[in-house]
Amino acid sequence: MIRSVAAPRRLAAWAALGLVVLGLASRPALADEYRHHEGPRGGYHEFREHDVRRFHERDLALWRSGGWHHEWHDGRYGWWWFVAGVWYFYERPVYPYPLVVAPVTYAPPAPMQPPQPPAPGAPYGPPPPGR
Repeated sequence: MIRSVAAPRRLAAWAALGLVVLGLASRPALADEYRHHEGPRGGYHEFREHDVRRFHERDLALWRSGGWHHEWHDGRYGWWWFVAGVWYFYERPVYPYPLVVAPVTYAPPAPMQPPQPPAPGAPYGPPPPGR
């Protein structure tokens, strides 16, 4: 009996897709908290008010959940407040959290979507040459 080489590849592809789906499902619940605010940055939260003292309760809770990091981002070294997937640059840390939303930000590119599995019964792999 001759086994198809495509079967193990198909199994590996499905296993990889399953790992990606599990990884996405295990992301922190906080991500779901601000996803509905999608704006110009895609899935990142957009803080509309720049004075933190005027934030809505939900925005204030999200802002306060951030943290300080002293490192490089987007070619700039310094103090960065990281919250909701966005880095905000400051000359020095302000504790416990910044009272003004910084104008200099860095948001990493959005992750690519995982490839869709082939339709049932569809041929696996690229079409043969000449088609």
